[in-house]
Amino acid sequence: EDKVKELFGRIIDSPKENIAITPCTSHSISLIALNAKATGQISSKEDAIIIIQNQMSSNVLPWQHLCSDIGCRILIAPTPKDPTDSWSKSILSLDWKGVKVVSIPPLLWTDGSQVDLVAIRKKCEEVKAWLVIDATQAIGVLPLSIQQIQPDFLCASVHKWLYGPYGVSLLYVKPTHHQAGVAFDHHERSRVGGDGPRDLPFEKTGYEMKYRSGAIRFQAGGRPNPILLPMIKAALEQILEWGVPRIEAYIRRISASFVEESKKLGYVLTPGMQAPHIIGLRIPKDKIVEKKCSAVECVWFLKEEKKILVSERFDVIRISPSIYNTIEEVKLLMRALAEFAKKHKF
Repeated sequence: EDKVKELFGRIIDSPKENIAITPCTSHSISLIALNAKATGQISSKEDAIIIIQNQMSSNVLPWQHLCSDIGCRILIAPTPKDPTDSWSKSILSLDWKGVKVVSIPPLLWTDGSQVDLVAIRKKCEEVKAWLVIDATQAIGVLPLSIQQIQPDFLCASVHKWLYGPYGVSLLYVKPTHHQAGVAFDHHERSRVGGDGPRDLPFEKTGYEMKYRSGAIRFQAGGRPNPILLPMIKAALEQILEWGVPRIEAYIRRISASFVEESKKLGYVLTPGMQAPHIIGLRIPKDKIVEKKCSAVECVWFLKEEKKILVSERFDVIRISPSIYNTIEEVKLLMRALAEFAKKHKF
């Protein structure tokens, strides 16, 4: 358990004491939403939470439930449309009056369009808003430093770009939130004396209530899973051996020409910074209006006729090159996309 926290801490540039283990990202975000209410960070109808359009549901539903409970508001930054737009511009253009939490990803999971987290953090500091980051689709490929971004909370499910199994999310908690933090579930392993070989003693008033220091109070109950944790440990060690900058450089190298060629073929990309490992292509609007083709049709064509697996997310053809892909495979994909574009007269 401690080794997993240490390895993850090395990847994100944080001491292991600031890291807790939870079952999934929705659990982590729900825990953060609980703390936003319990600490008074969000307390009235005038308070607001910022998210981005089409954000992953794990980082939206907990905030929706908090709003239904307290009556606070969710502000949704719209998808950038103009070539000069970006997610950062879209977020910063919102009315920030009453904003208490900004809960966003480093990039949109559907198309890889990136967010300038440092710019958003600076604005959060101005208005004393929490910066919450679901980094599931970024950590392991893109360098993310806690020291540079300085979020209040950051979490990531390990089954994506950390190459781990399902069932675990790693949660960073800024030290300033440790003492006032509220637990999602209550268990002895988070209490003083609960980390030893013996059970906590039952005293006159019950069990010890004082928390151990660090982010352990945010950790989910139950003993460490003896199957999952060794798998996660091995995955994190492998990432550290390769190095995140090398992983990013390799994937960026095989995908760089792909992005430009896709534009030449007539496919549309979201404006702004583009991540190398998630690339979202849209069918030109006029072809959709004419009902000549769609993202779903393109994904089906690639799978059934070319044996190439990509996915469709919110009318976007999502392509995710990884470390096991080659430049030759990318070229095969480009030829297939060119054939589809020619067939539908882009």
